[in-house]
Amino acid sequence: MRMRAVLIGLLSASVSGGALAQVIPPAPSKPAPTPAWEPPPPPEPPKVEVAPPPPPPMPAPEIIQRGADGKVVMFTEPVEEVAVAKLAIAPEKKALFDAVRAERSVLFQRRLASLGEKVLRGREGFAKVWADPNFDRSMDFLAVGRELMLSPPLHRQLQAAGVISEQEYDAADRAIKAYSAELAKELRAELETAPMSAQMQRTVNVNLRRMTPEVIRETDNLLRTAGSRWGEITAGATLNPTDKAAFAEAMKAFAGGSPTPDAVAKALSLLPPEEIKGLLERAAPPLPAAENRVIPDAPTPPPPSRPAGRVLTPAELKSPK
Repeated sequence: MRMRAVLIGLLSASVSGGALAQVIPPAPSKPAPTPAWEPPPPPEPPKVEVAPPPPPPMPAPEIIQRGADGKVVMFTEPVEEVAVAKLAIAPEKKALFDAVRAERSVLFQRRLASLGEKVLRGREGFAKVWADPNFDRSMDFLAVGRELMLSPPLHRQLQAAGVISEQEYDAADRAIKAYSAELAKELRAELETAPMSAQMQRTVNVNLRRMTPEVIRETDNLLRTAGSRWGEITAGATLNPTDKAAFAEAMKAFAGGSPTPDAVAKALSLLPPEEIKGLLERAAPPLPAAENRVIPDAPTPPPPSRPAGRVLTPAELKSPK
C-alpha cells in the first residue's frame, strides 16, 4: 500500500509540473533597437552627353600670287573659282560640281538679261577699269558693278549643293578674305599720303577689278549667244535703232553668223533700252526643269558690313581692323 501511495504521488507531481510548464508563457524577448534616422541617398545626377569637340579648321588654300615687284597679282578670273580649284573635290562629286557651275552660268546670264542696257554700260566701263588702274571715272561704274553681280557666291552654292563641306567652304572663304586683305594692305601703303580723290579712284578701281571677272565673262557669254541666235531672237520684232545708218554698219559684222561680243554689244547699244532688254531675255538660256535643278533655292542673307569679296574704302583704309 505504501509503495502504491508513493507511485501515485510521483505521478501526480509529474502531471502537475507538465501542466505548469504549459500554462506559464516564456518571458518576452527584448525588441530590436530602432535604428537612428538616416537621410535617403541623393539622386544620381543626370547623365550629360558631351559632344565631341569640333574638328580643327581646314587650312585655307594659298591663292595669293605676287609679281616680280612683290605686289599681289589681281586675278582675271573670279577669285572664288581660284580658291575652289585649290580644294580636293571628291571624284564622285565632279559631275555635281560641273552641274552647279553650269546652272550658275544660266542664272547669271538670266539676271544680266533682266538688267538690259545696264549690262552694256557696265561692260564698257569695266573694260576701261581693267585697261587703266588709274581710270578717273571708276566711281561711275561701281553701283552698276554691284548690281550685276550674282549672290550668293560660287563656293556657298557648292556647299549648299553638297559638293563641298562646310569646312571646305570656310577654308575657301578665308583664302578669299586673305586675298582681299592683302590688296587692302597694299592700298594703304600706296595711298597713305595721296589726296582723297586719288584714294577714292584707286580704291574703286581695285574693287571693280576684284568684283567683275565673272560679270564680264557671263556678259560675253550672253552676247555671244545673242549673236549666234540673232535671226531667231529678232524674228517678228520691229527694231528701232536710234541711228539707222550706224546700225546697218554694225550689222555687217553679223554676216558670218558668229559675231563677236563686241560686235553684238555695239549693235545692241544703238537700240532703245526696252528692245535691248527684250532681245537679251530671248537670248538668255532657259532654266533647267525643277527636278534637274542642283542649286537649292535659299534666301540671300543681308550683306555684311564688310563683304568678303570687297576691298576697303578709303575711310576704312585708315583703320587696320
